[in-house]
Amino acid sequence: MIQGITIGITVLFLFQILYYTSKNKLKDRHAFTWILIAIAGIITGIGIPLLNRFALWIGVSYMPSLIFLIVIVVMLSMLVHQTIQLSKQQDMIKTLAQEHAYLENEVMLLKQQSESGPDTFTHTGRQEKP
Repeated sequence: MIQGITIGITVLFLFQILYYTSKNKLKDRHAFTWILIAIAGIITGIGIPLLNRFALWIGVSYMPSLIFLIVIVVMLSMLVHQTIQLSKQQDMIKTLAQEHAYLENEVMLLKQQSESGPDTFTHTGRQEKP
């Protein structure tokens, strides 16, 4: 009974991931990770008796505690990975904003130079002395 419920819920989760991927709400590289997690859930649901024996073998008397521990460690690892990705994106956004400001300044200086004549300003925006 528990195996059927576990497998059913995990299959629904897998279909949800595939649906979001097909609608382009979830990118392929992230979908792959979630599909692997869903497959691991299906394998876990199928192997509940083996997990009970494994938990007893390593000294865990209540198998769901072992599953929760594994799930928490996996979730924390995913959070750390997402935080690293977020940090990289923040650095890229900062660099892009700085480059945008620099290029905007260059365009403004070129407009000033073209409006006032070709020899009035240098490329740095300073007025040349005749």
